[in-house]
Amino acid sequence: MLLVAVPLLRAMVLGVADAENLAVLVSPEASSRLAAGAVALAGVALLVGPVRGPVLPGPFVVEFLVGTALARRVTLLRPFLVSAAVLAGLAVLAAGVVSAALIVGGLLPATVDALADAGLIVLGCAASAIFLCVVWLAGQSLPRRWTLPVGAALLAAGAVGVALLRLGPEPADLAGMSVPVVLATLAPVLLCLPLIPRFLDRLQAADLMRQARRWQSIGTLLQAGDVAGAAGALRTPPTRGRRDRIALSGPLPVAVVQRDLGAARRFPLRMLAGSLAIAAAGWLQGGVWAAPPGGAWPLAVAAALAAYLGVGVWCDGLRSAAENAGPSSIYGRSGLTMIGCHAIVPALALFVLGTLGIAAAGLTVADGAALSGAALPWWALVAVFITLLRVFDSLRGPLPIGLLLPVPTPVGDVSILNVIAWQADAVILLVAGAAGLTVLATQTGGTSVAWLVVACGLAAGLAVRRLRSLTA
Repeated sequence: MLLVAVPLLRAMVLGVADAENLAVLVSPEASSRLAAGAVALAGVALLVGPVRGPVLPGPFVVEFLVGTALARRVTLLRPFLVSAAVLAGLAVLAAGVVSAALIVGGLLPATVDALADAGLIVLGCAASAIFLCVVWLAGQSLPRRWTLPVGAALLAAGAVGVALLRLGPEPADLAGMSVPVVLATLAPVLLCLPLIPRFLDRLQAADLMRQARRWQSIGTLLQAGDVAGAAGALRTPPTRGRRDRIALSGPLPVAVVQRDLGAARRFPLRMLAGSLAIAAAGWLQGGVWAAPPGGAWPLAVAAALAAYLGVGVWCDGLRSAAENAGPSSIYGRSGLTMIGCHAIVPALALFVLGTLGIAAAGLTVADGAALSGAALPWWALVAVFITLLRVFDSLRGPLPIGLLLPVPTPVGDVSILNVIAWQADAVILLVAGAAGLTVLATQTGGTSVAWLVVACGLAAGLAVRRLRSLTA
């Protein structure tokens, strides 16, 4: 394990210690944006709690422990502590990597006082992770009518803060702020610790069993390589719009758009979350054009992933058309025609919502008009590319048996790499095309437009190839 962990940690430290990345880390805005990001994470934790909380034992354990007369603050404390330890470990790892990168880059001298400040920062990150886990537990135990508005408000406040706050300390004062920052972080942690037993006692047996069974089935599907089925298990059945009538009138594309919009309306919270993710992707996309070279890559990758995941809520009709694409269609139209009609709504959602995010990003910089003028045409091409990747992914079909055949190597069987590559092919193309070419576009301009057009043609060709294999 050390043979893998040590080189990986070394590569992470050296990657963060790059001069451009260090310039982003010690910028005057870094601390204020970090604080605003922590507020947004607290909102995300409250919203995620009802779907997947920190207390998640197996179905048998839930049936055995919750059905006893013992208090849940006793029986369910261990799984909560495991989740808190995992979060704290990840926070300590991230803080340790950043501190080591600052030392390697020469911005943090390797003296006793400086190392003590770095240790305090690591301690503060661990305390923040524990506080975040308590907020996550609150989202799992408290009623959704309370956690939903509070979580949405925290998420919105964090997003606005990341965009607007410019109150961070100067780089020279960063080390001197260690003690106050750690004390300010430890205070809410100490205040929320007595709430943990009360939150554990409020956990309902039915909610725990529902989460346990859902995530057990998701784990089984992931082990079998069925990522699409695992994602489908996360979608809850619709509770609204059961009596709504959708008037399918006009030409076929118009009727399909009406149907897709009506289907998305049945999942209001899911539609809202996906739309906010696309808008956030547009905001990040605008930030790529205004970011220094060292900060462009993380923003570009985050924008591409947020747009790809967020548009999934608008792709139910696309997935339905792909599932019915066969030698004989129940709609009396070719699979290519139906998939093309169902791709209209995802493309429009990406372009319209992403444009709103880019416009919001333009309001936060001095030369916002120039930023929007450069980012908007490029975003239109990126929206087309992501839509084509969604079409390509929806036509995946069942896992080929040949990928499960053993691949013996000196280090063991690596057939799992074939399965991972097959499942993540769209994401790999997304990062290489949408993110990589976006960074290239900020540096070279028009040359990358031709490459993105080629990438769109490649994605379309791969999608048509998969469609033909399904209809053969």
